[in-house]
Amino acid sequence: MILIIRPEKETERVVKDLSERQYQFLLEPLSKIKIKDFDIRHNSENFYLISSIQSVTSIKNSINKNKQLLADGKFFVIGKKTSNNLKKIGAKNILDVFYSSEEFVNYIYKNKNIETIVHLTGSVPNKTIDDFSKNEDISILKIILYDVLFNKKLTSNCQKLIKNKKINTMFHYSLKSAEVFLSLLDNNEKKYFFSSVSHFCLSKRIALGLIEAGVEANVVFASEMPDHESLMLQFDHTYKTD
Repeated sequence: MILIIRPEKETERVVKDLSERQYQFLLEPLSKIKIKDFDIRHNSENFYLISSIQSVTSIKNSINKNKQLLADGKFFVIGKKTSNNLKKIGAKNILDVFYSSEEFVNYIYKNKNIETIVHLTGSVPNKTIDDFSKNEDISILKIILYDVLFNKKLTSNCQKLIKNKKINTMFHYSLKSAEVFLSLLDNNEKKYFFSSVSHFCLSKRIALGLIEAGVEANVVFASEMPDHESLMLQFDHTYKTD
C-alpha cells in the first residue's frame, strides 16, 4: 500500500499513474490552505518570487485587487506548472523559471544587480530561501498570502493501516508535511517507517530531511528533478530493480 500525504487537489496525476499501474494507495492530506485577504501594492523597482501553486491560487482569488501586479510585475517562478498557472491568470512578465529553490538561489547569487525580491508565499518557511536571505546582501521580503493548517491526527483508516503494517511505500512532496506525519506516530510506528517503508521524495532536500529525522538512507529515494515525471521514473526504476 502506498501512502500519499498531499492535498487531494494536487494528486490528480499521481492518482492516474498509480491507478494505471494497478497499485493500491491511500490519499491522506495532512494540511488545508486558508487564503488571506490581501492587496499587494506593486512597486516597479521590486522583483517578485512565486514558489508554489498555492500562491498563484491566492492571487487568483484576489485578482481584482492585483491586476497591476500581474500586468507589470517582474516575476521569478519556481516550478514549470506554477509558471504555467501564473500565465493563465494574466502574468505578463515572467523573467525566469527554476526547477528548485536551490537553482533560484544560485541564480540570484550570481546576479548581484538584483537588490530586492518580494517572496509571495505561504506560512510554511522555505528554509533554502530564508537561509540565503540571512547570509547575503540581498533583501528578500515575504508577503504571506495563505496559511497552511496541519491536521493534528491521522484518519482512522490511515491509523488502522499503520497499526497493521500495511503501508510499504510513501510519496513525499513537502518536508514539512513529512515532519508533521512522523510527529503523529508513536515510537514503534516510527521504527517501522524508518526502516521498512520506502520513501520517494520530490526533491533531494526532502530526502535529506527524512534522513536527518532518522529514516534509514537505504529506504529513501530522491527524484532527479522536482517534478512528477522524474518522481515516477524513480519509483518505476526502484521497483523494477527490486
